[in-house]
Amino acid sequence: MSGWRVEDLDRGESKGTERVAGRMEKVAVPLVAIVGLALVLSAVALRSGAPSLEGNAAPTAALTATATPLSAKLALSSRALRPGLCGILSGAVPEPAYDGQARSVRRIDASVSLQLDPWWVWCVSGVRFYDNAIEVVGRFLPIREATGGPNPRVAILSAEFEVALAGFGGLGIAAVGEDGVLRLGSTDNGRSLEFERAADRASAVTLTLTSMDGTWAVTRGVARNDTSVLATQVDPAGRLTRVYLLSAGELSVRLPFQP
Repeated sequence: MSGWRVEDLDRGESKGTERVAGRMEKVAVPLVAIVGLALVLSAVALRSGAPSLEGNAAPTAALTATATPLSAKLALSSRALRPGLCGILSGAVPEPAYDGQARSVRRIDASVSLQLDPWWVWCVSGVRFYDNAIEVVGRFLPIREATGGPNPRVAILSAEFEVALAGFGGLGIAAVGEDGVLRLGSTDNGRSLEFERAADRASAVTLTLTSMDGTWAVTRGVARNDTSVLATQVDPAGRLTRVYLLSAGELSVRLPFQP
C-alpha cells in the first residue's frame, strides 16, 4: 500500500477540456452579444410599427365611410298637391315685387320640404315670369304641431336655392322670403331673348339647395372630411355662419307646371 501512487488520470483530459471551454467562451461571448442586439432591434422595429398597424386596424369614426353626408341630411323632397291648395296665384296676387306686368304665370301646386324640418312645408303655388326676372310664389304651411310649444323656425328660410330652366340653365341663386316668395331678378341682359324663349317653352322649374345657415345643429356638426361640402363661411370670431354644398341629386327638386 505504501508503494502505491495516486495518479490523476483526468489531468490531460481536463486540460483539453479547459482549452475547448476557453475557445467556446471566446465564441459564445460575441454570439450572445449578437443575439441580444438582434432582440433589441426586433423590439424597436415592432414598437415603431405599432401605431401604423393600429391606425389601419381601427380607423377613427371621422374617417369611416358610414358617416352620413350633410347633403343627405339637407335632402329636398317634393310632392304634387291638389290644384289650388297652395293659394291664389295671378299676375297681381300676391303683390309682385317687380315693375311691369308678368309675361306669363304658370301654376304648380307642389310641396317642397327639407329632410331636417318635420314641422313646415313650402307650398309652391306657381311661377311668374317677367322680362328679366322670375318669382317662385308659395306660402309656408305647418305639417305637424310641435310638442309643448310653438312650431320651430322654418328651415327653408335658412337655405339658398339655384333656380334653373330647361333650355336656359341656371338663372341665379336666391333665398325664399318671409312671405314665401323666392325672387330672382336681373337675369343676364345679354341672354334676355334666350330667357324669354325658355320661359315660354318651360314645362317645369328646378330648385337646387346650394347653401344653408351655419347656426343649425346639423350644419354646426358637419364633419371636416364631408365630401358634400364645397366651402364654409365664418364670422370674425370664427363662428360658422354658412355652409356651401356641392350639387347633388338629393338637393334638387323638379316642379312641373300644370297644363
